[in-house]
Amino acid sequence: VTTDTLKFATPPSNYAAYHYRCLVTSAGMQDSSLAQQLHFKNEWVGSISTQWTNSANWSCGKMPDRFTDIIIKTGALSYPIISSDVQCRSIYLQKAATVTVNSGYTIRINQSPE
Repeated sequence: VTTDTLKFATPPSNYAAYHYRCLVTSAGMQDSSLAQQLHFKNEWVGSISTQWTNSANWSCGKMPDRFTDIIIKTGALSYPIISSDVQCRSIYLQKAATVTVNSGYTIRINQSPE
């Protein structure tokens, strides 16, 4: 980049947990920022249905994948019901928020939140 800010336009979710650092050179001097870890977070909105696999139920308009940190807040219009095998990187449920996993299906959580 040619500025002191690194911006990703549309990074793929498998870049999750990569570390990035900006190295800025100005007037012959170099300065390095602290390393930042990339995270992909998606919040359940539930405004369309209870269907986990409906991308319109998610804040990013995209269904989460195995690299995504999920947030389900208290007071959602509806809460997710899982009717297929799904994955995420982590899941955080606020008090009284729920996720229902129908019999015969699983939600695989690949890494606990930091």
